[in-house]
Amino acid sequence: MTADLSAALQRAMGEGYLVERELAGGGMSRVFLATETALRRPVVVKVLPPELASGVSMERFTREIAIAAQLAHPHIVGVLTAGTSDQFAYYTMPFVAGRSLRDRLADGRLPIGDTLKVLRDVAEALAFAHEHGVVHRDIKPDNVLLAGASPGGSVGTAMVTDFGVSKALSVSATDHPVATLTAAGVALGTPAYMAPEQVAAEDDVDHRVDIYAFGVMAYELLTGSAPFAGRSQSATLAAHVLETATPVATVRPGVPPALAALVGRCLAKSRDDRPSSAAAIVVEIDQIISNNPTSAGLRPQVQRLGWSERSRRPRLLAVGALLLGAAIATWRWTDVRRATTAGGTGAEKAIAVLPLANVGDSSNAYFAAGMTDEIASTLGKIPGLRVASRTSTRAFANRANMTVKEIGRALHVDVVLEGSVRRSGDRVRVQANLVNVASGASLWSDSFDAQMADVFQLQDSVAISIGNRMEITLGTTAGAAVANHGTRSTAAQDLVWQAQFVGTRVSDKAQRSAIALYDSALVLDPRFADAWAGKAYAWFIMADDFLPPNEAYPQAEAAVKRALELDPSSATAHTNFGLIEWWYRFDADAGEREVLSALQRSPQNVAAIVNYGTLLGHTHRNAAAIDQLQRAFRLDSLSSNTNNQLALGYLYAGRFEEALAQAKHTSDRFPATGTATLGKAYRALHRYDEAISAFRKANELGYRTARGEEGITLAMAGRLAEALAIARELERERRTRYVAADLIGRIYLCAAELETGFRWLDIAFAERSGYLMQLEVKQEYEPFRKDSRFIALQERVRAAAGTVPRTRS
Repeated sequence: MTADLSAALQRAMGEGYLVERELAGGGMSRVFLATETALRRPVVVKVLPPELASGVSMERFTREIAIAAQLAHPHIVGVLTAGTSDQFAYYTMPFVAGRSLRDRLADGRLPIGDTLKVLRDVAEALAFAHEHGVVHRDIKPDNVLLAGASPGGSVGTAMVTDFGVSKALSVSATDHPVATLTAAGVALGTPAYMAPEQVAAEDDVDHRVDIYAFGVMAYELLTGSAPFAGRSQSATLAAHVLETATPVATVRPGVPPALAALVGRCLAKSRDDRPSSAAAIVVEIDQIISNNPTSAGLRPQVQRLGWSERSRRPRLLAVGALLLGAAIATWRWTDVRRATTAGGTGAEKAIAVLPLANVGDSSNAYFAAGMTDEIASTLGKIPGLRVASRTSTRAFANRANMTVKEIGRALHVDVVLEGSVRRSGDRVRVQANLVNVASGASLWSDSFDAQMADVFQLQDSVAISIGNRMEITLGTTAGAAVANHGTRSTAAQDLVWQAQFVGTRVSDKAQRSAIALYDSALVLDPRFADAWAGKAYAWFIMADDFLPPNEAYPQAEAAVKRALELDPSSATAHTNFGLIEWWYRFDADAGEREVLSALQRSPQNVAAIVNYGTLLGHTHRNAAAIDQLQRAFRLDSLSSNTNNQLALGYLYAGRFEEALAQAKHTSDRFPATGTATLGKAYRALHRYDEAISAFRKANELGYRTARGEEGITLAMAGRLAEALAIARELERERRTRYVAADLIGRIYLCAAELETGFRWLDIAFAERSGYLMQLEVKQEYEPFRKDSRFIALQERVRAAAGTVPRTRS
């Protein structure tokens, strides 16, 4: 049967995957190990087998799995892809190197310190899922993986798997769900961990069933067995409803009283007596750790953030940074906290990769920038390591008299990498130095030489050689991360670095140059996903600013779809596709799904977080929008875009004073970006003279729409003749260069020329302008919201969502 299902699965998944063997599984799915051929990485494939699939609606099952797939958190094993065949449904997940918590329990009960570490990780995962409306329903040690765990050693990092599977089976069951599923040998939940309301099959079970199961699991970790172990299934179910478990402190007297009490409350029969949320449990565990650092086997917080001299073996799941993957092995990882929703401000290790200095020919500046970005990008794939945003670190390219220690503190990191790149003809030399921010001392330094044609091999061999020097063995997962460069063509990579360097300038000429460079790279390697994704973003920048959107967006869509075909795991490509779904297809729901998919793959991807926050704000979820934009700001406080988008977020949420304060901060630091937003904030507060002054300054700084925004402000201030003069000026200018039609239309509307204004908005709609997605939030539209023409335009935009014919890559 295994061979038949394996062969059928291979046919269903196609050439993109190589199904290798079945893993130990059972329960709700059959589990296979496969290799994703394009990226040469191992994945786990979970299959709803034919005997079970016959009892469920696969359409509903995959729909529920898709909901769970939106969860992106460091302690959640996310879903990568999903699919169906005539016989079964399947979904893929990352392969996590390590062991399950069930396997660890086979060695005996856990030390209290390890228990707290695991429980905290699991509670964080539950808190995140519950906040997003997903209840697990089957929390147990089997569904907790310990990434990086070793027998008799480190407990590793806990990651929860199979979110949403139990609910997916329940809601997709046909006819007689319980009978059908149990006949196939599947229980909706596991008896040893089921809450009383789950046992009673109540209709309104909520997130507190997970809190009960969490309590059962915590009891088992501390005592070595579940509360009602050793009984028959029916007796166990009855005990959950009727009996009180023997207190943890009775079974294991050394447990901190606060921890024993927490477990007892999680096991309360009434859901109202349990902790109100998993987030509250995280807070309690933090307090327990703080009050019991010795008995818990954990170091106090100040030591957790420091460097350990006692051990030089890493607790990393993967080591893959170009020059630093193994150098980071000097860190000892204890009680790592990766606070995704908190913006990375927890106690995780953090590194900043400063721009590598270009030594020699100034024309090679792009090469040094590309090497810097490559190092930072690879480091970002290491679990438990926060990498300071590249836009923030670029602010220190010319650091004047600042020391590395001062820069590290400004970026809130533990260590800083500085160094240089010299490219001379066909030779490349990289000098790297890793500095401890707390002490200012160098932890490691070295230099490496190679021919340009061997630059990828150089990156791999450097990581491995340093790993050997540090007595580290790079495992399969780490080796795959090191080896995956996206292309085998160093010439194509060089062209992409040039394109990225040129594309940082937002101008028509710069973006066209970048597109030409991406095209040249794709001639050398048509399967280079990063080149397709970069090309897509360049076309996106062109749309609505330098070209009519219905000319540029299709080019962007074709490129990004090709990028995703080649690399479905690319967070950048998913983010860019989300922008296109939203701004071109007017489909905010599809855009949100793509951005969340990006965040699942890269939880600290600042561009994705900013876009998610912006989308939330444009769809009237203001509190959540500000939360995400503030998170992006914490991660990347030195970026002009995160500063500016936070100001706009406050503006569109109606928090005008906060918008003004943030816009002032942004315009002071980034005049070219923030001055126009400052004008919008003044305008929202009816401080029209100051707004006009800001827009005029922004126009002098080259901000393309500043002149139109000045016209809108003049009209709102009652200076109609001046406003209409600007509108006509922009109409004439549009004959020789693209000017967004909505910009002209807004001036006419605010100047009470309504027929002309709505005519220009009709042109914007015909051109598929993404700026129409701001009809709901822009203040200048407020007086017209009850106008039948405005209402009709809104309805046309909503009806048009996703209706543009799909382009082919």
